[in-house]
Amino acid sequence: MSHESVSPLVNDVKRQLESGNEKPKKSMAQDEGSASLSVTMDKPMCFIDTDSDGKLCVQQSALQILQQIQQPVVVVAVVGLYRTGKSYLMNRLAGKQTGFALGSTIESKTKGIWMWCVPHPTEAGTTLVLLDTEGLGDVDKFFPTFIWAVRDFTLELKIDGKDVTEDEYLDFALKLKHAPEKMSCLESLSAAISSEFLKVTDHFCQFVFNYSSVKRLKDGYTVTGRVLGHLANTYVDTISSGSVPCLENAVIAMAVIENEASVKVGLQVYQSGMEKLKESFPRELKDVSSKHQHLSSTATQAFMKRSFRDTDGKYLKSLEVGSVSSFWMMVNG
Repeated sequence: MSHESVSPLVNDVKRQLESGNEKPKKSMAQDEGSASLSVTMDKPMCFIDTDSDGKLCVQQSALQILQQIQQPVVVVAVVGLYRTGKSYLMNRLAGKQTGFALGSTIESKTKGIWMWCVPHPTEAGTTLVLLDTEGLGDVDKFFPTFIWAVRDFTLELKIDGKDVTEDEYLDFALKLKHAPEKMSCLESLSAAISSEFLKVTDHFCQFVFNYSSVKRLKDGYTVTGRVLGHLANTYVDTISSGSVPCLENAVIAMAVIENEASVKVGLQVYQSGMEKLKESFPRELKDVSSKHQHLSSTATQAFMKRSFRDTDGKYLKSLEVGSVSSFWMMVNG
């Protein structure tokens, strides 16, 4: 195909680019298509932990899981004192007897923030993200380094009738005491737990399922697993740097990441289609023009499925410019 034969087509492309300032609207069909991919985890995994320097860090393995979730997410997190049944409730929300670790001492069993992504039991096409947090009051995290000063005029330094030193007696007094209710055995005692307790637990789960809505940003944008991962990463990086996290700043940073990725996705769709067309050259001008328009539309749809807050059309324009550049490279290559 000669350069002269494609000139009208290139001019037509330029006219489309110059007049294409209006950003296409996202359709419900596109939203549904983008929410078709889900991930089910067999067990929880650590989401946010502390590194060797004591700074918060997001586990990359957890981010990779979230990146695969293109469905809207309902996020349920539990926070509270250690050994108060948080992990047990989260296991019940996941529809499992075991999963999040249960503890039976005043030492928090859960360290950091753990994540479990499961299909939402009552909302089709939605992923339930359960976040179990480290119990407040863990002796390993609560107590700083200090000196114990104890005054007792009647104290006998004996344990089970045997003489001990002051340090041995204090260690014995502060030794972790196991709970009489055997919290760690709850996961295997369902038959022994009172029916009233199980009834209340089920009622709690149903309330969470029915009244916890899909997570959205303040402008109504639906949060998917991938977006949740971006937000978590931005927040943790901000906190670790010593700054105060700001939702708006996190959203702006996420929009840049998402829109740049959207342009790449759109260009890949256009370029792969044109490469296949190139294999059948020479072709009639009308065939090339028709294929270009079809691929441009398909690329724009792929872009729109992922783009976020491209209010001024900057990134959509970048996609269009990239498509034209790819077209010229193919023609002159």
